[in-house]
Amino acid sequence: SRHVGGPRSDGATMTDWGRFDLNEAIGFLVERDPDRPIAVVGHSAGGWLLAFAPNAQLVSAALTVGSQHAYWKNWTGTARLARFAQWHAGIPAVVGITGVLPGRYFGGETLPGGVAREWARWCRRPSFVDGDGALPPERRFAGRLLAVGVPGDPFAPPLAVAGIPDL
Repeated sequence: SRHVGGPRSDGATMTDWGRFDLNEAIGFLVERDPDRPIAVVGHSAGGWLLAFAPNAQLVSAALTVGSQHAYWKNWTGTARLARFAQWHAGIPAVVGITGVLPGRYFGGETLPGGVAREWARWCRRPSFVDGDGALPPERRFAGRLLAVGVPGDPFAPPLAVAGIPDL
């Protein structure tokens, strides 16, 4: 979802995107054809936002591509140092100054400040999203999951992708 006034006036968080937006999309599909199984394809956050959607148990299967348990220690070598700097200093500083995370500098869409701050906070924690807005594990998506990583992907290394089934 995009706020009419742009990302600087958008008060959304990642939790909101899962709890409201993804939940609404799943609900729409169920309402449209209640007898058809629902499958989700998610890239990056699109894979782990299922942990926030109250109706995610209605999804029978999910394919995630480049989705990751993004705790910074799931990277190795210099990439680990880069993720540490990104989550602990870079993103908090940029968002503190600009109010948003400018996509042109971070390789994606410009993110509202609340989304970027929450994302950085989760990535500093070994529990990632657990205990911070995510549904309890027994209420989350429980269908079939195929978590795919792309060799050499600097944003989703094998150890981080392997953590997706635990979300």
